[in-house]
Amino acid sequence: MLASGLIAPSAFADEEPQDATQTVQDVTERPDGVSAQITAKATGHRVEDLSLRTATEQVFANPDGTWTSETTSAARFKEEKGSFVPLGTDGELTDAASPVVGDGTELTVADGKDALGDGPTQDSVVLAELESTGEHEGSTMKLGWEGELPAPQISENQATYADQV
Repeated sequence: MLASGLIAPSAFADEEPQDATQTVQDVTERPDGVSAQITAKATGHRVEDLSLRTATEQVFANPDGTWTSETTSAARFKEEKGSFVPLGTDGELTDAASPVVGDGTELTVADGKDALGDGPTQDSVVLAELESTGEHEGSTMKLGWEGELPAPQISENQATYADQV
């Protein structure tokens, strides 16, 4: 009875075995420091320790047993379901009525319908508004434009306002 449990089911008999060397060479990140260091030594290239990743830092195990930390002043990762994942860059400006949603922000551009006084001064309109939706939700930055603006032409992720200098 035990022997029957060790026999490969026929459904798996036709599968090609994976090339373990190729799989190991492709590994660039591991869940902890021990496995990152072992993988780095085995592959000859650095491997990220995901347990040390933050919004602004990545830590890599090097094949020679040392560690490298790469830190940035701006966030490159966001926390999602208990781990840090790369920030998306898929936000795209398609029309002025729809905000561009990024990771933790929304960008809205003027649609040509604001009245003078809607901007930061009595003679301006809001050209663009950047609003935080993440950790600092509620923070807003508005960029004003002195005078009125027509509806923009949207093309290739850019808003162009005709006859404006």
